Amino acid sequence: LAYFLFQRCDTCRWWDGGDMRAFDVAATKFVRNMRAAGVDMRVVFDGMVHPLKHDTVLGRLRDNARRMDSYLAQMRARKGVQLGHSGFVLPFGAVECLAEALQREGVPCRRALYEADGELAQEFQEWRDKGAVGVLSNDSDFICMRVPLMPLNEMRLEATTFTAVVYDPKAVAENIGIGEH
Repeated sequence: LAYFLFQRCDTCRWWDGGDMRAFDVAATKFVRNMRAAGVDMRVVFDGMVHPLKHDTVLGRLRDNARRMDSYLAQMRARKGVQLGHSGFVLPFGAVECLAEALQREGVPCRRALYEADGELAQEFQEWRDKGAVGVLSNDSDFICMRVPLMPLNEMRLEATTFTAVVYDPKAVAENIGIGEH
């Protein structure tokens, strides 16, 4: 969610550390619009890096550092011309800023011990009978966990209207020709 919102915040200027005040305003607006559209949110953030994923995460951090170096070199070559959202790297503090905005708006949020996927899938199962439709995320792992996925990139939110594509795990399995289990 932090990546999604930050990338869509035109005034956040991630390339120079990010404007956290503008990001806070964007996050607060998102939450208020979701509420106005009748969406009840719960957020689970990733926690520590699981020891078995340590090398993968370090690799991603190295890739991010290389992208940032490349981006800065391109900016220097273009004499300071900004490259927009290409090579995006989430600034430090963005997740904490989002968590504070969510808490201030009364959205239940917490940090998982490790990766949030499993805990969020479990929370969805607990809320399914109370009307939960799916998990709003760009992580297709949820389909493998038998949780309907509503990709952030495919949702539309305007003032009081929320629409989303919902990928039902059973339907996805049938469409790609594999068994549900």
